[in-house]
Amino acid sequence: MGKIIQLRAAHTFDATRAKDNNMIGKKIGEARKKAKLTQAQFAQELEAYGISVKTPAVNKWEGGDNVPNAYQLLAICHALGIKGGLDYFTGYIDAPEKTLNAEGRRMLRRYVEFLMSDDRYTRHKLEEIDIEADEENNEDIRTFDAASAGYGVALEDEDYEMVSYPESMVPEGTDFAIKVSGDSMEPMYHDGQIVFVEQTDRLDDGEVGIFDYEGEGYIKQYREIMPREDEVDDYLDAWGFLHPKIYLVSFNKDKYKPMKVKPHEDLKIFGRVLN
Repeated sequence: MGKIIQLRAAHTFDATRAKDNNMIGKKIGEARKKAKLTQAQFAQELEAYGISVKTPAVNKWEGGDNVPNAYQLLAICHALGIKGGLDYFTGYIDAPEKTLNAEGRRMLRRYVEFLMSDDRYTRHKLEEIDIEADEENNEDIRTFDAASAGYGVALEDEDYEMVSYPESMVPEGTDFAIKVSGDSMEPMYHDGQIVFVEQTDRLDDGEVGIFDYEGEGYIKQYREIMPREDEVDDYLDAWGFLHPKIYLVSFNKDKYKPMKVKPHEDLKIFGRVLN
């Protein structure tokens, strides 16, 4: 008891077997050959998608000595015209929405929106640009320097500047923006990314927010669970109301453990992340 548990449905996909069989490397090689590209040509093609690699790196991918990271894999799908995206590599063809819970579907939508809005992961062609189009209206937003997606940085109320963003980039309800610092919220949020925030002091379980925890600023997922029976006294307030146990959770779970907010520790919620 007292642990955050993530339940997983049974799938036919086995990550260990896939790694042992070099499934990703073999699939990349097959798609590259189908596209009639040499490894050198393929490396050059990836440049158009913001991925800078040399021929030896492609050789290591295909040979199973190394694997591309998530962003490189997405670029590979675009560069080689792979239909179905990651389904091509796993053989899992069911729509992901059907196997994800509500929180997973929300995370998937946010990730897709992020990729579609980031110029590094979309390919631009000159003929698609209307050079006579009117300039889009901009919106001035208070933008704070950094909220840590790592070990925490100071977050001061007055440490911001007014930045002008295209209106289409700013989600409805935005009160301020903040730059992400660190890698603990990858792959959803990466170092240097600007996130837009609705100011609030309350969050629902599973939402991503901006926090001041013991004087340090964070961007984390907010999680609540009820205290164990032997912990109840620690979470009762003076009026006898039982408060939940609060965790600030990173998406990069392999590197960062959930941060347990102990009773009576100083935690302030600054807002809800909208993108």
